[in-house]
Amino acid sequence: MEDEAQKVRICMDCPTCYLFDVEYKPETIKLTSLELYETDDGGTWLKYEPPFDADGENAGLNALKKKAVGGQFQTPCAVGCDCKLNANWGEWSQWSIVEISAGFFIHVLNESGKSVRYRANGTVQGRSRSKTGLCERIEI
Repeated sequence: MEDEAQKVRICMDCPTCYLFDVEYKPETIKLTSLELYETDDGGTWLKYEPPFDADGENAGLNALKKKAVGGQFQTPCAVGCDCKLNANWGEWSQWSIVEISAGFFIHVLNESGKSVRYRANGTVQGRSRSKTGLCERIEI
């Protein structure tokens, strides 16, 4: 029985893929505004600038800290294609200030099941590096 030859073809509809490695400095997070989702006005966000009370400041900072999580994130290839990444990482970028936002809820006392929706906006120092790759389709 003959071995079936495999052909590797570049996926032309999405030829490149990337793997990003991201780091944040959580101690540099700054809360710049809080927004309240107001359902009475047809679903609009009401923006509040500092200073905030201690509860608002803590809730906003905690939400941003949960959001500023480093890790690796890969862009996908088209369906039926696999990402073949280069072995080496690129250089780390310089630390820079990145804007972030994170949502959170505060439950309303004495109103069963009701909560108020907020969004915290802020900044944090972050950096990244990446690997590039080709999206390939294996044909038999």
